[in-house]
Amino acid sequence: MQSTNELITELEQSLVTQLMGDHRGNGVIWVGYSGGVDSHLLLALVKRVCPNHRTLRAIHVNHQLNPAADDWQAHCVKQAVQLEVECLPVKVSLASTGSGLEARAREARYGAMSQQLAANDVLILGHHLDDQMETVLFRLLRGSGPVGLAGMRVTRAFGDAKIARPWLHYTRSQILQAARALELHWIEDDSNDNLRFDRNFLRHEILPKLRSRWPSIATTLGQTAQHCADAAEILQDCARTDLQACMVIDDAFDDQQSALSCVHLRGMSGARRANLLRYWLELQTQRVPNQQVVAEIERMLSEARSDRNPVIDWENFHIKRYNQRLYLRSQDHALDAREQLMVEQEVSWHPLEQPILRWCGQSFEAKLTTAAFSGEGLDLSILTFPLLITRRRGGERLRPFGDKHTRPLKKLLQVAKVPPWQRERMPIFYSAEGGLVQAGDRWLASKYVANLGSQALIIRSLSHD
Repeated sequence: MQSTNELITELEQSLVTQLMGDHRGNGVIWVGYSGGVDSHLLLALVKRVCPNHRTLRAIHVNHQLNPAADDWQAHCVKQAVQLEVECLPVKVSLASTGSGLEARAREARYGAMSQQLAANDVLILGHHLDDQMETVLFRLLRGSGPVGLAGMRVTRAFGDAKIARPWLHYTRSQILQAARALELHWIEDDSNDNLRFDRNFLRHEILPKLRSRWPSIATTLGQTAQHCADAAEILQDCARTDLQACMVIDDAFDDQQSALSCVHLRGMSGARRANLLRYWLELQTQRVPNQQVVAEIERMLSEARSDRNPVIDWENFHIKRYNQRLYLRSQDHALDAREQLMVEQEVSWHPLEQPILRWCGQSFEAKLTTAAFSGEGLDLSILTFPLLITRRRGGERLRPFGDKHTRPLKKLLQVAKVPPWQRERMPIFYSAEGGLVQAGDRWLASKYVANLGSQALIIRSLSHD
């Protein structure tokens, strides 16, 4: 039987392995410190093994849910001082609506910690094997697939930083054994006994019965999580390959953002298509879509007529179909653009004095050159300044360079299949005397086009803010 001293040495070695295997230079080592037994033991042992050249800090998130929350915060700061570790307490307020209290508290907690971490920092958390078991069972009851059933990873990216959970192979009883031997003083959160919370119900009502029948259930479910993690990695590799084949980028109109080809999606098997959709959505939003969202997209692909442009609202995003392409747009981005369009009715611009223009969340650059061919930019000798930039108001007409006829801009947009939400954000450039010289960075009016060898002004779109 393993002695307590051997256990403590092994716990320390797992931390050393994690810290030595971290190749992030001199980033700060943060310990998530709730004050409970897991995090208190973690902080104490990390302090003992932390390399001298690394900065160690604790972070305590005060959810302000328990009447004793401020006392717990004071306790954590005091304990950290005794360990000679800087402790940063952060108070958070939970969202008033949305998912359950546990989920909202977790979202607020990780959000607060992410704001403190810089690139190359490492956040170490004290989750153990029993936590992993509860996570896997909880997600199983929610109908999660391989990604969810993989449970918590030993390491994962956290923005530009990293999260590490080095104790996922140790049980709660082992953590308690070590903490008691070191005579640590930790907080007992009475809310952990409240059975209205799903995890507490699993912990106190279900797991004891499962353990009495299958004593090694924690280890077994930990193995299941690893099998699912392996399967999830294979599925991710497959989705990454499928995304490259299915992705469509239109540099002129797609805001440098990829869309998915609906034709390609329909040609895939249902399971493979769903895997790609989940990967695509999570990649762009950092949120895992549920099965209902994926099912709605499936219906959008199969049921909507090709001449319709259906929209799915998911959390803070719009999933749109247009021109046989699937787009994902932030609702905040769309709202900001509409608000700016209402304010920025008309802007004066002196591109020779100020080559960068910012307008409605977009950036444009003006560049002077000698035209290497006819149609390369606008003829500087014809333009009058300042240029006026405005949104579309309807009724605009121009004869694009290379076209024999003057056409309504509306018709040009339709033929080019520019998505409706991008049409409303297209800037129209006018010369000071009132002539329409350019629409977006796509169409130049023939009257103002530079000929070969003449001084030309090129206006092109840059990345969007």
